[in-house]
Amino acid sequence: MTRKRFVKLAMSHGFSRNEAECLSHYVNAFGSYSNLYAHNKSRMHIKRWIRDAQDTASKIVKTIIDFTNSWKSILTL
Repeated sequence: MTRKRFVKLAMSHGFSRNEAECLSHYVNAFGSYSNLYAHNKSRMHIKRWIRDAQDTASKIVKTIIDFTNSWKSILTL
């Protein structure tokens, strides 16, 4: 795996480019980007789950606010 591919995979799991680049500097300790990715895969999945949960929570809050505003406009008629 190339460094560029590793960085793109890390970014797809919710890491910023800077975080992914910093993580890629540990390649010497693991021998290859594939080994580095395999070692950090669970951490990357957790980061992605957290990001997805935050997105879902934001959508739920927005829906509740829209629903509340709709009821306000109905009740003020």
